[in-house]
Amino acid sequence: MAKQKPTSTRLFYGILLIALAILIYLPVVNVKLYVHSKQEFKSHAQFAQTFVEDLNQVPKFIIAHPLYMLAEVAVMKIIAVDARKSGLIVSVLAYIWLAWIVYKEFLKRLQNTSNRPELKSLALTLVSLTVAHIPVLLFVDRDIYFGYIGINVYHNATSNFLKPFALIGFLYSLKAFQSTFPTAKETLITATLLVLATLVKPNFIICLLPALAIYLFLCWKQKQTMHWRFILAGIFIPSALTLAWQFFYNYTDNSSRIIFYPLGVKAYYSDELILKFISSILFPLLVTRIYIRDAAKDSKVVLAWLSFLFGAFYAYFLAENSGGAFTHGNFDWSAEITLFILFIVNLLFFLEKKLEKPGIAFGDGVIVAALAAHVLSGILYYIYSLTIDNYSELTSLRRMFEAFFRIFTQ
Repeated sequence: MAKQKPTSTRLFYGILLIALAILIYLPVVNVKLYVHSKQEFKSHAQFAQTFVEDLNQVPKFIIAHPLYMLAEVAVMKIIAVDARKSGLIVSVLAYIWLAWIVYKEFLKRLQNTSNRPELKSLALTLVSLTVAHIPVLLFVDRDIYFGYIGINVYHNATSNFLKPFALIGFLYSLKAFQSTFPTAKETLITATLLVLATLVKPNFIICLLPALAIYLFLCWKQKQTMHWRFILAGIFIPSALTLAWQFFYNYTDNSSRIIFYPLGVKAYYSDELILKFISSILFPLLVTRIYIRDAAKDSKVVLAWLSFLFGAFYAYFLAENSGGAFTHGNFDWSAEITLFILFIVNLLFFLEKKLEKPGIAFGDGVIVAALAAHVLSGILYYIYSLTIDNYSELTSLRRMFEAFFRIFTQ
């Protein structure tokens, strides 16, 4: 029986992880699809229905990144459900996959160095999928979202569907710098993941590619190991070809445009952008600053920061009008997906440092306090997303909590 215990433990925590992922994400997606009006989930369900009825009526900007819609259509055909139920299923399955990716990354680091690694990995996974920007000015401007950079945001279907593809694609891309040469299988998997991520939403890959180019230059200057065949065949060529097709398909007829618009989109929605920017990235900023020497040598931390800097540049200095106005903030998703990855990477890095050298120094206490603030903000934002039919305005905390408790009592 003793030999069976590790397997049964892994099975138990695997089932618990799936159950918790469903418990967290299913209610909020259900609300977005069936209750709230100002959400993108309904629009994408309509796109899937339109695709089934008449492909020619689907907007070009959706055809340019169609994977979420195609997944919805596949579920509609396979199990004979309507478009909204299909969107619910697809979104929840993607969230379960995301939770599993994050869980396995923590478990990989904890399983040989810690007691009860499954439980700790589960807790850290829940933290990763809960954290949000810290709304420091909530009681000043009553905005819980506008002006900040979101980490775990619930109102956009494709950005959430992108997360597992982007995160695992990022992790596979790091094989370019490992000591052993990546196999042909790993190269093919990486290429597939990045192409699929681009077909969900190109916001991630347009950050990763320039970030990777800069990091490759830095590694070349320092004569570090780089696997060029993997870099070209697994990352740059398939991603660039996919991006090129998307660009020429979506932008050549001038129906969609990209413009240089410094602070235009962000300032349209909010003031005090610097303070909101810092409060959005507080945890990874503190981790990297306090452990700067080790962080500067860690490929995942450096690449995550470079990717985020490109994402932030796009969000703060560019605008794009596919599917609406320039002020819709389509480049915000670049900042948000790269901040999500940056947050997880820094949490993994911080865990590695504490496993190497246990104990809590003063700087570690500051880091943990910042993480706690992100978690509490994430809980608040989750309740807001579940109860309030708005993107950002929060006029009354009392009414929000009353609505939250009413949902669960009913």
